[in-house]
Formats: sequence, structure tokens, C-alpha cells
Amino acid sequence: MPADGHVIFLVADSLRYDSAHLAGQATLPYTESRSTRFSQMRSAGCWTLPATGSMFTGLLPSEHGATTQTRDISRDVPTVAERYRDAGYRTVQITANPATTHIFGLDRGFDEVHRVWTLADRRHGLVDTILSILARPRIRRKLLTDTEDFVAGRLAEDVNAARSWMQSNAEMQFDMARRILRECENRGQKAFLFINLMESHFPYHIADTFEPSRDGVIWRAKEIVSLFHLANQTRLTVDREVIAPPMLLALRDRQRRAWNRLAPMIDAFLQEMHEDTGNHVFFGSDHGDNFGEQNWEYHFSNVNDAGTHVLFHALPPDAEPRTIHTPVSARHIHGTLLAAGQLDTPDDPVDVVAEPERSLPIQESYWYNKDNKTLPQYRFNQFAFIADHHKYVLRNTQWLRSRIAGDQAESLFEVLPPDACPVHDVELDPELRTTLLGHFDHFLAYSRRVGTGR
Repeated sequence: MPADGHVIFLVADSLRYDSAHLAGQATLPYTESRSTRFSQMRSAGCWTLPATGSMFTGLLPSEHGATTQTRDISRDVPTVAERYRDAGYRTVQITANPATTHIFGLDRGFDEVHRVWTLADRRHGLVDTILSILARPRIRRKLLTDTEDFVAGRLAEDVNAARSWMQSNAEMQFDMARRILRECENRGQKAFLFINLMESHFPYHIADTFEPSRDGVIWRAKEIVSLFHLANQTRLTVDREVIAPPMLLALRDRQRRAWNRLAPMIDAFLQEMHEDTGNHVFFGSDHGDNFGEQNWEYHFSNVNDAGTHVLFHALPPDAEPRTIHTPVSARHIHGTLLAAGQLDTPDDPVDVVAEPERSLPIQESYWYNKDNKTLPQYRFNQFAFIADHHKYVLRNTQWLRSRIAGDQAESLFEVLPPDACPVHDVELDPELRTTLLGHFDHFLAYSRRVGTGR
């Protein structure tokens, strides 16, 4: 049935699945008791731009065009916000992440985009501002190479966006959402609302403003240096381990603590939105982070489970709670969002809640050129899919395989024989195999077009 009320899509940025499901904790008691939730959903991309682009369009990164190499989402591809706007909804984005805005075209279709970094009161000091600038290489380059721009104030948005990451803004975003929805209700208007929260993203907010996770000068210095290397992806530019394993575990624990702090706020907001009769409410994460798994750090250029295993809860007005264990793709959230408003579409999008068996988890990643310093051994694109309780990955012309093991990030990959070709060899439903082969051919063609830098 079409939504009598609003359609609300909330995303906790960078939140990996096991951070929200550590030791079986019920961190979202209201949501988990009333939603359709997924235990085996994988993001189509490994960072905000391609992952969000896929949820907004239902396409893989190479198809919608917003990847590490190409950046901008294709103007030929309609977004879910455009479809809702065309259906008469007021479309609003409230975001704490610049990657979801006009910078890469993910603002398309929204009547309004509210950017947290232009609205939030600053609650941190000079040291936090300096740390936020040091953590963003693009801003450092501008400061060092374009003094006139800096003096003229043209870097204000870049700096403010980075500074907004040093404090928690979720409650402000929720209050803004409430106000906008009240306005819509007073006008008799329905809304499609997208909210991106950054508390679970670097630097992982364990308090209202940034603070180290433990006391002590030595620990604080180690943690701040480790966060610097994580955000700057130093691992891609030096042929050695940069962040010590104990500090990687400490950073992973930061995200878990950040989630435990954020989850009650989210659960209360989702309850409020869901109990408002007729609203369709959706909550999930766009991708995950890596804290040393398979030698990857942060969330660029990888397809491992730490970076792609995400959570998703769908709370329609009158559905019974259930858990879907079928492996599915987060890109098909797009079809579920469209189905919430029963929007007319010229194609046949997959509704991942109603027909999870039609969804096949496929991930793509494209190597990240870190200031032209990325080492040759990291300059490769990857294609992965999940079938037969395994993840299959094409990396550097070599197929790899790893068994999927519950809530945890998968184990190390085993190398398959040179003549193996899982896209042909793995047993699949005929329709899914046709889908897989088509996407794989498109990935190969796209990779040849954009190049790998090798």
C-alpha cells in the first residue's frame, strides 16, 4: 500500500555490521522488535559516494558512474529523490557528509539540502579544528598552495565541513527533521527525507565532542597519530605497517563505543517516526570500515566484509518483525524505497524486503590515487559477489575465495586455480547468473575504460 505519511531513510555513515551486533547486544530494542532486518546485506561500494549512489539508483558503481576515478553520478540515471519529487513529495536531505551533496551530484532531486557544517554551533576548540584540518589532505593542500584563497575565506566550507566531524550533531539533525515534517503535515504534504549521520564515521564520536578513548599523554598521542594515518590512508603510500595492531583494535573499539552512544538516539527517533501513523521508516549503514582486516585500513578500495557488510531495518506501518538471512545487495534498498510510496517506474526494480531472492550481493571497488603516491601493489580494481556461502573476489586478474562466517569479517582469502572462473562455475539460479554475467562484463569494460594505473 502507498505510504499515508512520509518516507524516512536514515543512514549511519561507515557503520560496519558487527559494530552494531557485538555479542548479540540489542542496541535498537524498538527497531529490532518491529522491523524487517537483514543479517547478510552487503554494500555495492566501499565508501560513501559509490555506496550511496547505488542505494539512490539501484545500480552498481560502474553503472551509475560515481566511483573513485570518475566521481560524479551520471545525469542520465534517475535518483530515488527525483522519483519522489516527481510524485509530489517534498524531498529533503539533512546531511553531515559533504559526499552526499552537490560535490558529486547526490543532491539531485532534493528540494532542500541542509548541510550540518553550515548550521551547527561550534562546541570544540582550536586544537580540534587543527586536528580536523590535518586529517583532510585536500584541505592541507589548499592551505599550503593557495594562500590567497585561504585569506579570502574561500576555504570556509571545506574547513567547516571538516570541523563538523569533530562533534556530534545527530540530535540537531533529528530536531530539524521533526520541524520539517511538522511543516509538511501542516501543509498536508508528504515528504521523502534522507538523513546522513556521521557519529559512527571517523573519528568515531564517543562523546559530544572529540576526545581520546583513554587517559594518559602517551595513549592520547598514539591514538591521535593512528587516527591521522587511518584518515589519510598512509598504508597505501608506504610499504610497511603504519598503525600498530593494538591501535587498530582501539580504533575499532572507538566505532563500537560510538555506536553504543548513538544507538539510543536513533532508536528513539525511529520509534517516534514509526508511531506516527502511516510513515515508512528505513535505517541502515552505507558501508563499513576496516581496522586491519586483510591488511586494509579505513574504507577505500576494498571489497572485504569489514567494509561491505552493512545493516538495514525496514519499518513499514503494519508489518510483522522478521529477519532475512538471504544474502542481498544494499543497492536494492532503492527498490524498497520506491515501493514504500508505490511510485511508478519504467523498469522492474528489486524490492529487497518483498523479494530478497531476486537480489545478488555484488561489490565493486576502484583503486584510490592518494596524491599520486599510491603504491603499485594497491593499484587495482576489484569485483566481488557472494554465493554458496562464500565471497568470490577478482583481484589483479586472480580469483580468490573466502567463506562467509556469521557476523564476523571473513577470514583470509584462498587463491583459486588459474583456470577457475566463479562467475561461470558457481551454482546459481539462472536469472541470477544472467544478472551476474552482465554486471561482470560491464565491470571489465568499465575498468578498461578508466584504467588501473598499472
